[in-house]
Amino acid sequence: MKKHNVLVIPYLPPSELSPNARVFWFKKYQAAQKLKEDTFYLAKQAAIPQFNTATIQFTFVVPNHRRRDPDNYLAMMKPVVDGLVLADVLPDDNFSVVSYAPVLFQIERKGNSRTIVEIWGKRERDKPAAQDANE
Repeated sequence: MKKHNVLVIPYLPPSELSPNARVFWFKKYQAAQKLKEDTFYLAKQAAIPQFNTATIQFTFVVPNHRRRDPDNYLAMMKPVVDGLVLADVLPDDNFSVVSYAPVLFQIERKGNSRTIVEIWGKRERDKPAAQDANE
C-alpha cells in the first residue's frame, strides 16, 4: 500500500536553478543548497517515514497565467529530491527508486506562491517469520 505525504515549500524554486539560467556557478550552488536544506528540515519536521520507492508530484502555486515550461520546473526540483534522500525519506534518487507524476500548476491570484511536493511512497513488506526461519 502506498502512503501519501505532503510537503509545502513556502516559495517557488529560484530562477537560478532553471536549465535555461545563465548564472555564476556559485549562485546556482547557493540556491540549490538552500532548497535542499529547506526540504530536509521540512521532511524531518513532517516525520515522513523512509520508503523503498516513491512517486513524486510537484504542484507550483503561481500568481498568474504566464506561460511556464513544466520540464524546466521539474529539472529545478533536483535539490528537493536530494533533500528527501538526505532526510532518509528515500534511499537514493535513481530511476529504480523515484518516478515522477506530471508537473501541475495552480493559479492563486491573491495567494502566496509555493511549491507543493506530494510523495506516494511504498515500503518493502517484512517477510513473514516462518519464511525467515527457512532461509
